[in-house]
Amino acid sequence: MSTRNVLSAKHLATAVNQAAEAAAKRHKLEFAPAYAISGLINGRVLRELADLNAASQAATEIAAEASKAAAAAGQGAVAAPKVHLPPAILVRPGGPIICGFILDPAEVISFE
Repeated sequence: MSTRNVLSAKHLATAVNQAAEAAAKRHKLEFAPAYAISGLINGRVLRELADLNAASQAATEIAAEASKAAAAAGQGAVAAPKVHLPPAILVRPGGPIICGFILDPAEVISFE
């Protein structure tokens, strides 16, 4: 039986928000203010997709910070989890554009 990492939504949201704010300044992007959980991709909603390369870089930065936060949250465990959250962008015509990461089905998000 494999063990699952339990990731805190609070820690992930904080990391995503900080990374999105930094990426917005660095790549001249505008994000909606809330952490988004779509069931497939977690991250921040991009208000407009003007530059796919900039959005891709932002997703990479958001995923890296979320991975660090997830691993840091597990530091109290016997062995801190190694968590890699792959970057992703969800673009739906007429729907939201989410920059962030894909959550592996083996990971569990806890809401406290």
